[in-house]
Amino acid sequence: MIMAESIIDRRSEPRIPFPMWAVPKIAGAKPWKVIDVSPGGAALIGDTIIPEGAMLEVQLSAPFLERPGSKLEVLATVEVVRHIYTESDSPVGMGIAWLSAVARGPHAAFRDFLRGILCIESGFIQASELPDVNEYVFSRSALPIAGEVPVSPGQQPQQNSAPGAFQVTFPTIFQTDKLKGTGFAIKVMTHAMRIATKATPPDPYNRIKIGIKIGEDLLELAGTVGNVKKAGEGQESRFDIQLSLGNNPGHLTAYRKHIGELAARNAG
Repeated sequence: MIMAESIIDRRSEPRIPFPMWAVPKIAGAKPWKVIDVSPGGAALIGDTIIPEGAMLEVQLSAPFLERPGSKLEVLATVEVVRHIYTESDSPVGMGIAWLSAVARGPHAAFRDFLRGILCIESGFIQASELPDVNEYVFSRSALPIAGEVPVSPGQQPQQNSAPGAFQVTFPTIFQTDKLKGTGFAIKVMTHAMRIATKATPPDPYNRIKIGIKIGEDLLELAGTVGNVKKAGEGQESRFDIQLSLGNNPGHLTAYRKHIGELAARNAG
């Protein structure tokens, strides 16, 4: 059974009592130092610079996450929204937006991390059926989604700027408890996807069901809506989905198999 808990809190200023690092899930990449933390994102300072618009996973590491009796492992999905330069125009880091976070460890420790470190004031922690695994999807409805070039139907999928993210055009249908529509998956990762649609997009935090056609397979997946960019009439809106921890294992495995095939095709 999936459960959710409100984490509404009154704090508005970030507080980081110890240094925090973001360890990328990219072979050979060095950790970034995390500074300027806010509910919407942070700055990552380091040698590795990822192109704008890329989504990637980072493992957050800090002494306050490893306290006795409350050790917490936090895997965050982020999007690079801008680059940070020195006065001589040398890149020194990136501005990122939080998309989602999955934590393994005590529920209370994850809640305190979101409240006290990221200063999150709204939303819900979603508990999975796995012991001590919780998830939080960030709302970015007021922020722009970094642009990407849509892939035309039949065009070869391309790897996005970060490893594991691909620009594609897979037909989709989606449904929440309030609306339904059709569109295209235009960016896919093993744990998330971005949908473009001319229908009314769902609101952030909504639970959503997706039917996605990849090749001859029609897969049914479920997730939570994250970032939403609403467009004008006749224009394409876009929204992000963080796939649920409680998805049908067979469908989720098949979806991730397709992502792996895209990676192998791109590498070849």
